[in-house]
Amino acid sequence: MKIKDFFTLIIKLFGLYWLIAALLSGLPNQVLFVLQSPIAFSTSQFMLFIGALLLTPLLFVALLFFAPHLTKRLLLDRHFEGDTIDLKRFDGFSIAKVGVFIIGGLLVLTHLPHLISDTLYAFKASQLGIERNIRDDFYWVVSGSNSLVGVLLVVNYARIGVFLGKRIEG
Repeated sequence: MKIKDFFTLIIKLFGLYWLIAALLSGLPNQVLFVLQSPIAFSTSQFMLFIGALLLTPLLFVALLFFAPHLTKRLLLDRHFEGDTIDLKRFDGFSIAKVGVFIIGGLLVLTHLPHLISDTLYAFKASQLGIERNIRDDFYWVVSGSNSLVGVLLVVNYARIGVFLGKRIEG
């Protein structure tokens, strides 16, 4: 595998991780902020919300589809002894698959304990008649969706890895 292709794949995997983190952590926090104070929502806060909403897909597209240009522009393939990396059994598809599997596994390992804890707390609150606020329910949904996306990434790592690695091998 060429060094340029390796760094291009790393940039694509970073773009995938950034999109998942932004959509499943950053964006829900912004929405919760809007829902908690809709009356006191100023113009600057609205512009910040819209900016974050527009920046997320824009940066994802830039990292995913312009990764070869970024590798070239940042000179990431310079100052190595050779032109290739000797990865005997790893090609672009294998590295992409491993990266997607690791990202999915990290999502599950990070958010599954929160999901279990929030579920147990919700069950306990319903049994004791304790009223829960919207923030508790919101974080329960966010941790559940993060865990679900992590499981989907782990289960479908081969398909996503082929999608990310197809331009590298081609």
